[in-house]
Amino acid sequence: MILARASVRLRLALLSAVLVVAGRGLGILFDRQVTQLLVKELEANSNTLMAGRTRSVARCPSPRHGPGPALSQPYSGHYWQIEATGRTTRSTCLWDAVLAVPEVAPRPGETVVGEATGPDQQDLLLIDRTVTIGADRTPLRITVAVDRASQRQTAHLFQRDLLPFLLGLGALLILGFAVQLSVGLRPFDRIPATITALARARAPGSGRTCRKSCAPLRRP
Repeated sequence: MILARASVRLRLALLSAVLVVAGRGLGILFDRQVTQLLVKELEANSNTLMAGRTRSVARCPSPRHGPGPALSQPYSGHYWQIEATGRTTRSTCLWDAVLAVPEVAPRPGETVVGEATGPDQQDLLLIDRTVTIGADRTPLRITVAVDRASQRQTAHLFQRDLLPFLLGLGALLILGFAVQLSVGLRPFDRIPATITALARARAPGSGRTCRKSCAPLRRP
């Protein structure tokens, strides 16, 4: 009986561990997917800046959604910065701040994905790349960044919605385990009745009856 209780506790502990690991793994996968989407969006913004390098860059670009008030206010969370021939041009969203990029620029044609601390201590995801333009192959360093606060909020909402699902799945697994345990232990329910029948068969009265009825026949 003690071994059975230990086995049940072990299985419940393993089930809880599996659910925790599964929830954590799904959260990591979701976070990676959101990061990849942000990187693609940053690449699109960087390509737009590169395509419009001869235009005026006096405001924050919004290649997908069009200009909006959120991209015009300081520290909006969407930033870009261009360095060429010793001069730096940056989005008005940065206000008086500068994106903290490595001193060594990426090689031409190389795109580097990294993280940095932005204005107002924002945690930024950025891509940094160097392209060459013009007949003289002038290097142009383009850096585009976005605040990861929205990503963390999305991941938090995903975890919150995932928790009831994992709890429901755990309840179903425990119910199935309980049914399996009940069916598996059902043969043991007949043990007391079997022991009682054996005890009655070995009772003194039943023994004498057996000896009288089962006595060997005498030869004539």
